[in-house]
Amino acid sequence: MNNYRLFVERLFALGADFGLFGHHVAVASTGRPQISPDSTRIACGYIVEGKTELAIFSVEGGDPISLFELPRRANLRLGVRWTPDGKSVAFRDWIGGIWKQDIAGGHPQKLRGLPDEKLYAFDWSPDGKYFAFTRGSEIRDVVLIGGFHP
Repeated sequence: MNNYRLFVERLFALGADFGLFGHHVAVASTGRPQISPDSTRIACGYIVEGKTELAIFSVEGGDPISLFELPRRANLRLGVRWTPDGKSVAFRDWIGGIWKQDIAGGHPQKLRGLPDEKLYAFDWSPDGKYFAFTRGSEIRDVVLIGGFHP
C-alpha cells in the first residue's frame, strides 16, 4: 500500500543578506527549488490541475515564466539542477535516467553516456567541466527467519 502526502508549500526568495522576510514568489510543491546560475530564475516542481510540472519562476515573483510537462516517470524528490550555462534544467526519473529540459522549449532529453543503474543525486561543477552523481541499486527482499524464539 502506498501512502502519498501532498504538501502545499509557499516559495519565497530573499537576498543573500538574509533579511528578516523574503518576498513571496508562488504557492508550489517545490521539491527543493534551485536558483539559476545568473540568480534571476527559480526552477521547481509546480502542481497544475493535480499534475506536477516543471516550473520556471522569476525571483521577483508572479506566475511561472514557463511550465513544462514532465515524462511520466519523472521524480523531483531530490530536486532539479540548472546546467551551468542556465539554459536547461535537469531532473531524474524513477528508473535510472537523468533528463534535461531546455528552458527555451521542446521536449526533455535523456542524458546519454551514464551508467544503466539507478541514479540518485547529481550536479555539474560551476564551470561545466565535471558532472558528479551517485548511483546504486535498491534491493527489496523479504527474508523469513524460522526457529527464532524470543
